[in-house]
Amino acid sequence: MKEQGSRFAGFCPRVMAVKSSYTSQCEELKKEKTFLDVLAHSPFIVRCFGDDITITDDNQQILNVFLECLGLREPQVRRYTKSILRGIYCIHEMGFVHCDLKPQNILPVKEYENDDDFVPKIADFGLSKRADNWISNTPAVGSPDYWAPECEIMKIQEQ
Repeated sequence: MKEQGSRFAGFCPRVMAVKSSYTSQCEELKKEKTFLDVLAHSPFIVRCFGDDITITDDNQQILNVFLECLGLREPQVRRYTKSILRGIYCIHEMGFVHCDLKPQNILPVKEYENDDDFVPKIADFGLSKRADNWISNTPAVGSPDYWAPECEIMKIQEQ
């Protein structure tokens, strides 16, 4: 594989998580990167450090999005919950609905490299939508086990 071009947003840590998709199938990943760029000001949303395109040996393009690295230890659940709620508040204040909020999409991230503590951040904005009329215009999406009650009602009404 060879790298085609990188776009990094300033600070770049030594260790990152990478989300990748073939460019022919990466609409959700592009959308997620767009949401992360808009929400970049919030300390409660996972940071995106940029993206690049790599070319495989068979000449296919792969989009790579670089995110804060994950890890978790067992600290203060109260503080974590408050941080998650602040992140949700930020998403809603900016006029978005996450649509797939679940434990797998809450990522523990070190704020500073030498810090022993983690901050939970909301990630995976691939199914996110604008809040304007989302209930009446949008079928229920995301993980059914974590749907809000209004999504469950919508699904029943669709049948």
